[in-house]
Amino acid sequence: MPWRYLGRIAALIGIKRRDRTGGNPHCIFSDTSRTEDTMVRGLLIRQALTAVNLLLALGIAYVIYLIGVQQFGPKVVVTELDLEGIGDSELKVAKVGPREAYQPIVSGRLFGDAGSTPPPPPPPVEAEPTVVASTSPLKLLATVTSSPTDPLATAIIDNPTAPPPAPKVSTYYLNQVVMPGLKLAEVHRRRVRLFNENKNQYEELTIQAPGTGTVTGQPGSPGGRSRQGAEGATESANHVTLERQAILDEVNAYSYTDLMAELNPQLVEDDKGNVIGITSASLENIPLAQSAGLKNNDVIQSINGMNIDSEQKIGEIAQKIGPANTVRLSITRDGKPQTLTIKVQ
Repeated sequence: MPWRYLGRIAALIGIKRRDRTGGNPHCIFSDTSRTEDTMVRGLLIRQALTAVNLLLALGIAYVIYLIGVQQFGPKVVVTELDLEGIGDSELKVAKVGPREAYQPIVSGRLFGDAGSTPPPPPPPVEAEPTVVASTSPLKLLATVTSSPTDPLATAIIDNPTAPPPAPKVSTYYLNQVVMPGLKLAEVHRRRVRLFNENKNQYEELTIQAPGTGTVTGQPGSPGGRSRQGAEGATESANHVTLERQAILDEVNAYSYTDLMAELNPQLVEDDKGNVIGITSASLENIPLAQSAGLKNNDVIQSINGMNIDSEQKIGEIAQKIGPANTVRLSITRDGKPQTLTIKVQ
């Protein structure tokens, strides 16, 4: 049988043989499989190239479509809304309805827990303090103020329950404690308001009806000059006695603004610019100052040994001498030092 027929039969039954040269055995059927793999690989590559060409064609067609729409499609014009020419009747703003109208949306939990969370409670509103008449044993004697909350406003108050050695009559400033639980909140003309911290209310204290106090004099020393003062007061040259109620009546007869406008007090400085006292060219226009023996342009340098070296010092001195029974004024009159003694009874 010829060798070519044996090769075909061996290829059909997969019998291995050696080539004539004595090489390694091989199978004719394996050569055929290799050829088929090459053909399949070439077919896959051709299909892939065909798919790429198709995608490129689709991309080019989409770009051509967009260009055509931009060039030949309808134009969209964006204009700014002119609100100036629209009247209130033409412009309607939608209003939010009551919560009940949106209950289906809330119950559907479209927004999660946000719709079902109750609103926070409103902050507590503090009640405004009420104003009642004071039932305390305090007695208002005098007030000096330009406004109810003037930081320099003062009130002279008699506190019969003040424990010793504290004076019963004293001068108080704003926000100063008058007695436990009560502090001075406002100073008006002839009345004050005390804030009761325990009851959260204001207690109003009013000056009682003016008394009939008069300014009386005291005989001077032998040879001393005497003159007739305000309200018939007789006094020595440098010594005078005044009734406390008469002083309070005089103080209450003026408002702080009117008193400052009448006196127009001026601080006096030395050559170095240091304050050495206070003066006024209208001292004799004030009956109380005239009764105390003061004259126009007198320079008051100290009161009871406390020097007047600043505007703030005047308020401090006034607070300290409020309950005093004797007041000594060191003054300079026409360049000469003098001392005026005022006894309060």
